[in-house]
Amino acid sequence: MVYSLTGLSTLGSITTESLKKEANVDNMPLPLSDSQDSLTFDFTGAQANLSLRGIQNAISVPALAALATEMKNLVSGNQSATKVYVSDLLGTFNVKIASVSIEYEGGVPLKFNYSLDMVHSSTSV
Repeated sequence: MVYSLTGLSTLGSITTESLKKEANVDNMPLPLSDSQDSLTFDFTGAQANLSLRGIQNAISVPALAALATEMKNLVSGNQSATKVYVSDLLGTFNVKIASVSIEYEGGVPLKFNYSLDMVHSSTSV
């Protein structure tokens, strides 16, 4: 499988890729009625969230630290820049980075696990 994300030289080995798409639906039963007699409103449309879990490996500690810095810099306090995420399985998405998590395991100096959460977004905002 081929994966890429603007701003990263590599995504390493992706272990889990998930897409959750949901509508922000408000369901309100009519007074003194059952749920089949309800009003359903879609106030804000649908939202897609993508999550990646993976492993980054490197040949040296400085190289691994550089990969960690790339990932850490995806969240900068100014999330106005849209990134492009490409997945063979799910397709191409314009995304904003919601969170990055990096986890080092003791005794394994040349590897870290990561999680990356993204929100499918417009390029115009």
